[in-house]
Amino acid sequence: MDFNVTKRTLGVIVENGTDANDEMTYKTFSFHGVKPGVEKDALVQAGLALASLMDAVLYGIGLTEKSESKQN
Repeated sequence: MDFNVTKRTLGVIVENGTDANDEMTYKTFSFHGVKPGVEKDALVQAGLALASLMDAVLYGIGLTEKSESKQN
């Protein structure tokens, strides 16, 4: 069974302060419409560039993919 990526979303996760228990909280900024053919290294570089524009500490970069299966 083959899978075809139909949708990608890039998430830039930053620290967002602390909660009532002094635990760190995080906020994710989502960027939809990422082309399925874009290399993952390029997505990481884009995430780092976006994070550098934000006034927050970078926690991580996430990538969510939606795929459909093709049966031959």
